[in-house]
Amino acid sequence: SNQDNESLIREQEQAKNMGIKGVPCFIFNKEFVVSGAQTRESFIKIIHSLSPYE
Repeated sequence: SNQDNESLIREQEQAKNMGIKGVPCFIFNKEFVVSGAQTRESFIKIIHSLSPYE
């Protein structure tokens, strides 16, 4: 439907504005965007760098 198409276009624009360029894409703290497949070690480094306890 036309309403569904408009909703999809809004979501695509929002993703583009957040820096999402493809899948998979991971967003941390509603702020940091990591695109593409990542290794386990990469995720551990990202999570540790965002931790307030480090």
